[in-house]
Amino acid sequence: GAMASNQLPGATVLASSGAASGLAFAPSALGPPTAGGAVAKEAAGSVGLRGAAKGLGEEPAHSAVEGHAGLALLAAGLAGCSALRGASRRSSATARPMAAKRRPTAVTRTGTARQAVATIARTEAEVGQKLHGWTCERIEELEELKCTGVLWRHDKTGAELISVEQPLEENKTFGVVFRTPPEDSNGIAHVLEHSVLCGSRKYPVKEPFTELLKGSMQTFLNAMTFPDRTCYPVASCNLQDFYNLVDVYLDAVLHPRALKDPRVLAQEGWHYEIEDKSEPLTFKGVVFNEMKGVYSNPDSVQSRTLLNNLLPDTPYGVDSGGDPKEIPNLTFEYFKGFHERFYHPSNAKFWFYGDDPPARRLELLDEFLRDFEKKEVTSEIAKQPLWVEPRAVEHAFAVGKDEDISKKSMACVSWVMSDDKPDLEMSLALSVLDYCLMGTPGAPLKKALTDSGLGSRVIGGGLYEGLVQPTFSVGLKDIKESDAKAVEALVIDTLTKVAAEGFEREAVEAALNKIEFSNRELNTGGFPRGLGLMFSAVSNWNYGKDPFEGLRFDAPLRAVRERLIEKREPLLEDLVRQKLLENMHRLTVTSKPDVEQGDKIEEQEKTRLQEHRATLSDEDVESLIRETKELKELQEAPDPPEALATVPRLELSDIPEATQTIPTELSRVGNAEVLKHPLLTSGVVYVDLAFDLRDVPADLLPLLPLFCRGLRQMGTKKSDFVQLQRRIDLATGGISATPMVSAKRGSEEPVAHLVMRGKAMEAKVSSLMDLMAEIATEVSWDNKERFVQLAKEGLAGGRSQLLSYWPSVEARLRRLQASIFKSACVVNLTADADALPRLDTHVEAFLSQLPEGQATSPFWTPEYTKTNEGIVVPSQVNYVGKAANLYKDAGYELHGSAMVTSRLLRTTWLWDKVRVVGGAYGGFCSFDVRSGDFKYLSYRDPNLQQTLDTYDGTAEYLRGMEVNDDLLAKSIIGTMGDVDKHQLPDAKGYTAMLRHLLGETDEMRQELRDQILGTTGEDMRRFADALDAVSSSGAVCVVGGEEAVRGASEKLGLSIVSPLAAAAATAPAE
Repeated sequence: GAMASNQLPGATVLASSGAASGLAFAPSALGPPTAGGAVAKEAAGSVGLRGAAKGLGEEPAHSAVEGHAGLALLAAGLAGCSALRGASRRSSATARPMAAKRRPTAVTRTGTARQAVATIARTEAEVGQKLHGWTCERIEELEELKCTGVLWRHDKTGAELISVEQPLEENKTFGVVFRTPPEDSNGIAHVLEHSVLCGSRKYPVKEPFTELLKGSMQTFLNAMTFPDRTCYPVASCNLQDFYNLVDVYLDAVLHPRALKDPRVLAQEGWHYEIEDKSEPLTFKGVVFNEMKGVYSNPDSVQSRTLLNNLLPDTPYGVDSGGDPKEIPNLTFEYFKGFHERFYHPSNAKFWFYGDDPPARRLELLDEFLRDFEKKEVTSEIAKQPLWVEPRAVEHAFAVGKDEDISKKSMACVSWVMSDDKPDLEMSLALSVLDYCLMGTPGAPLKKALTDSGLGSRVIGGGLYEGLVQPTFSVGLKDIKESDAKAVEALVIDTLTKVAAEGFEREAVEAALNKIEFSNRELNTGGFPRGLGLMFSAVSNWNYGKDPFEGLRFDAPLRAVRERLIEKREPLLEDLVRQKLLENMHRLTVTSKPDVEQGDKIEEQEKTRLQEHRATLSDEDVESLIRETKELKELQEAPDPPEALATVPRLELSDIPEATQTIPTELSRVGNAEVLKHPLLTSGVVYVDLAFDLRDVPADLLPLLPLFCRGLRQMGTKKSDFVQLQRRIDLATGGISATPMVSAKRGSEEPVAHLVMRGKAMEAKVSSLMDLMAEIATEVSWDNKERFVQLAKEGLAGGRSQLLSYWPSVEARLRRLQASIFKSACVVNLTADADALPRLDTHVEAFLSQLPEGQATSPFWTPEYTKTNEGIVVPSQVNYVGKAANLYKDAGYELHGSAMVTSRLLRTTWLWDKVRVVGGAYGGFCSFDVRSGDFKYLSYRDPNLQQTLDTYDGTAEYLRGMEVNDDLLAKSIIGTMGDVDKHQLPDAKGYTAMLRHLLGETDEMRQELRDQILGTTGEDMRRFADALDAVSSSGAVCVVGGEEAVRGASEKLGLSIVSPLAAAAATAPAE
């Protein structure tokens, strides 16, 4: 399960602290929230993420909070149950500087600072050339990316390297990928992924990974376990920092400490734990608890069951992440043997991308690989033989005892679409088919399932090409168990109708435009472009196919367009028949809720532990007690200073003293403010429109999230929702609408806006802004069935009331519209410098279509009641939070050192106590400099009270902590890495707009930056006084299983809620 939005949903990842994982509710230090909504997420369709945008059997995951119910509920509980506040908790920052010998001043990059090139950046390499132990085998000019890719083979080991030379990309990326096909579900690939980053030959510390987190300017640092491969990617804009990351990762994967120390497997994988002979035996381990959390999620259980049964005769027939029932079967000998078999250069694929010197890449890698000899590695991924008749599988998933299970089942129909990976032209044709069938609310297959009323939400995700064979999955969630066959029949009937009647020409053109725009824009959001491209290349490379094919789209897309539009071939209809209707490799998975399932799983684990305990002598038990104690002592013992000194880091002198700025031109058109940002956007124009929410009556606020959803999906007076989406896809790269609510430094009043975002090529900006005006002023609210369906998809409560009191609801929606959309808005434009002046007439035309007026009402002042809350969900693990407002509860006055201290706590105290010792998947804290909220949070945590005790011990830890120069420098550098986060041009423009709305001047940011850079150990210790308020008066919110939450309720004074039961109680009768 991916933990964060910048990680791939199909992968299990080594998530760390909130800082590294990019959790959506961990606020940035200096930057406002990053762009949310559809526009920010559309990178999934780009060439950089094609084949890795979504996981088999899953809908594309967009963020950690959306993807994991526990975190979503925990975040909502700590945010005072405000649905809007979550929208303001997104991290962001500005571009990262390059390293320098002395502390430089910041440079403001504008659109003209780096001119786009019309020609491809050429390489100096030649085919057949030998350099630093490598031989050049192939050179490819990547026309679409305006750069060159070179395939090298290592002479001694046979390792392969793709070296992409892109002089316009400062965010340098590196990755190494090993094919790691698992043989069973003991989680070996996943456990090893965690374990290799726990010390190595050159870096003999317990966790160099966390040492890098402390003192790196990294833009990406993680590891990922896919069903058939394991990836270790890093990225940084600072050249020396980049080399540091690469060096540590290479030593980690090739020479890990874990092979000689079984305690690493015990910590990261699993071990028996017992501290006193009177206590029961338990299982502990980071991956063990992580996967217990995964297996508590019904969607995850469903997608894993689907994958295992759809390709049963391949490595996908088992769970590479690990089944908690099987993980305790993993032995140290098997652990070592798996590394020896697969973690060898002969089984490795290396990747570099960016503006770093190409020759140094070869030299750096050879320094590690020259110690190895070529080895035959059997790691090819077996293909699934196609079936001659369809199959069906049923399985159970756990739900709470108080849930209404009458409509909790799921049904999903899936196909393996061919016996091999298709070529690029066929791949693009399948992508067009996928978009035409499933890509929009009005696409026929998605619409048929949605309109059926059988379930609440379409699942499956459609086409997925990230494995050895392409698959297609679609189904419904929250159905009656008896309707599973009806879902299957509806899917088949709809496909049959589509194959017979064909697709509308305009729908096909819209799909082609959408795919082409996404590929050309290559907007990967907060995910480094180079890594997106790496995953696209690996989706071929991993299976012996052409890795460069995944980086192209021009010629095959032209060929597909010619066949579909000019020749009008029935290509898509033929594919529906051949790949789906006539394809007998079809699996229907029915997932059934079981109120006893959770208890069964827990009882099985307890029985297994009791049976093992019965086989132990007193001496054996004493030995386990001793091992438990020794492991904890090792985990809590500091690394020797001489070992810590081996881990490379930047110097403080490498960090610019001056804050980086985003070029901004401010003007007015009537009552509107217009912000322009001249940045290099390759012809794309990004338009953000911010409408003040102060005139929204307080009683209408609960409707605002659904209102925003409806703006885009209800249709307008000119077009129904199907036609509207088609018009958007034909002319633009996407339009979204989201509420943005944030605290403002020094103010009791929030800043609240509805933000519409859109993007298009300059030639289509007129169409884009006309569409945005049409959506704002002519949205159609008279389709009550459509609105109720949107509420179902959003899992909103009270759906039956929407039908019962529809005239009142419709009137409230119209009041919302009238109170928001006025000409006194903020228009934010990000584009190439020469394009910006040509946008003025489009802005004027847009504003002329809006009603006159500006927001005049005072902000609403909701009253929050601080309570300790326990949220009961069917889960084998917990999510534990505690928070207070340091400005109000502790009288704290903001100083930049608080950000440094918070980061230090995430990477030391909380990492060690909550994750390493406690066994949780994550433990972290966040400090919102705007509101003053300080939050502790844990993720997939086997503990509850122990974690709260750790939180309460934080202040004393700070007071007694020895802060040496090295630790202080690392903490400051790591904090500056968060502050100066790399951003793509659209994100920079959006960030500048939000800073403007929040009144955050460059002078304010510079002051905070100076305080960060000047942080002392005494500043850190002084912050302990503020944290006392969290211990003494903080609010507690815990999410977990009924036994854990209710068991803690009396001591903590928890108010118990069971939201899933409450949701079931308000579901409409059908």
